[in-house]
Amino acid sequence: QTCALPISVAAEPGTAARLLEVARSLLSGSPPLSFELLEVRALAATGRTDEGRALAASLLARRPAPEHEAVVQRELALTAFITGDAAACGEHMARALDLTSDTARRPRLRAELAFARFLALDQAGARTEAEQAIIEAATVGDGVGEVAARSVLCWLYLVTGDPAAARTLAVEVERLADRA
Repeated sequence: QTCALPISVAAEPGTAARLLEVARSLLSGSPPLSFELLEVRALAATGRTDEGRALAASLLARRPAPEHEAVVQRELALTAFITGDAAACGEHMARALDLTSDTARRPRLRAELAFARFLALDQAGARTEAEQAIIEAATVGDGVGEVAARSVLCWLYLVTGDPAAARTLAVEVERLADRA
C-alpha cells in the first residue's frame, strides 16, 4: 500500500504527510517499518521537526538494520538543516554515509555531506567530501551526484574569492546537469 508514497514524499511532501496520517489512523496495530520510514521523510520534508525527531528516536531505539538507520539519519540531517543546526546536520549525514554500503547511493550522500560541511563553515571538509563524491559519482555513473558535488566546489570557489574558477566550474555543472 505504501509503494507509491516515496514518489509522493519527494514530489509533494505535505500531501504525503497527510496521506500517511490518514493511513496510520486506519491501521490496526503497528505500522510496518517501511511505513514509518516514509513518515520520518515526510515529517522532515514538511518541517515538522519535533515530530520527525520523536519518530526517528523511536525507530533508532529499535536498532534497525544499517540501511534503514541510514534513511533515518539522512532525514535527521534534513531536520537539523531546517532548524539551522549545521553541526548536527553534518553528524547525521556522516552517519548515514557510514551506514550505506550501496555504492550507487554513496556519491549523493557524500555530496550532501559536503554541503553539510560547507554549511558548518568547514571548507576543508567540504572540499574533501565533494572531491571524493565526484570520484565516486564518476565511478558509478551518477550524474546527479556529480552535479551536486561540483556545485559545492563552485560555492567554495565563491566564498574563497575565486569567481573565475567558480564561473568555469558553473559552466561544467550546467553541462553535466543537462546530461543528468
